[in-house]
Amino acid sequence: MLTFKASRLFIKFTLVMISFFLSVIQSFANSREHFELALRRALDSSATWTMEKTIEGTPIRISSSGIVKCFKGQGIFWQMQKPFVSGISMKGKEMRFFGEDGERVVPSSEMPHYEEITKAIDEFASGKDVRFEKLFKIEASNLSTNQWRVRLEPKRRDMRQLIKFLELTGSATLNEVVFYFSSGEKAHYTFKEVFASLPAKGSK
Repeated sequence: MLTFKASRLFIKFTLVMISFFLSVIQSFANSREHFELALRRALDSSATWTMEKTIEGTPIRISSSGIVKCFKGQGIFWQMQKPFVSGISMKGKEMRFFGEDGERVVPSSEMPHYEEITKAIDEFASGKDVRFEKLFKIEASNLSTNQWRVRLEPKRRDMRQLIKFLELTGSATLNEVVFYFSSGEKAHYTFKEVFASLPAKGSK
């Protein structure tokens, strides 16, 4: 049987642990909210990007840069400007590839998960995350008062054969995305927003 002093210590310990877990839950909720706001903003804005790709076990580093333009519910245009000019347009039920050889159209039927992913992105941009959560396990945490980090892990086995997980970091905007591929390759993207269609939080 616990003594009075021991009981007080046990109660104090219990309260401290409850406070700790509540703070962790609140921290997760805050970082998750900040992530969602920043990603929805990114899905309706334009940004410049730089990418560095590395291959596990080799000294190979591949660098490129360009611009990405997102239009809420109307598609994404991804353009590479260096080391050469090319582009990808994701809109509707097809992808268009642009390059030195001209334009090539690939229907969604030839690309596994294309429609599912684009629908999830469009719905997420509109404030609905149900379909997005069916595709990814979401783990959010705070790096500091103003910075968050989110890990997205594909739930589907066939998607995990290509991508192990993605790691996103940012503040009011999305700053970095790192793709960890199942092949051992890693692609690190850095973004700098140049135009946002969505108003900042709190603006009229």
